[in-house]
Amino acid sequence: MHIRAPVLKESCNFRDVHGSIEGADAVVLGVSPDDTVSHDRFAEKYNLPFALLADTDHRVAEAYGTAATWGSNAPRS
Repeated sequence: MHIRAPVLKESCNFRDVHGSIEGADAVVLGVSPDDTVSHDRFAEKYNLPFALLADTDHRVAEAYGTAATWGSNAPRS
């Protein structure tokens, strides 16, 4: 599992303010094309208190126009 630094930093930042987010009746969901086993390891290692959703078929990324920004999905020139 390769974790890009911005993803790790953002995940930990959300972890660190999670109580405030919940206090505002908001929900944090992490989404990536990695599988659930990878997400479980990542969440456990970094003590993430929010759900990580597996978008292995890239439907969510495509719906939000972000598919080209994830790893091997990045456009090649």
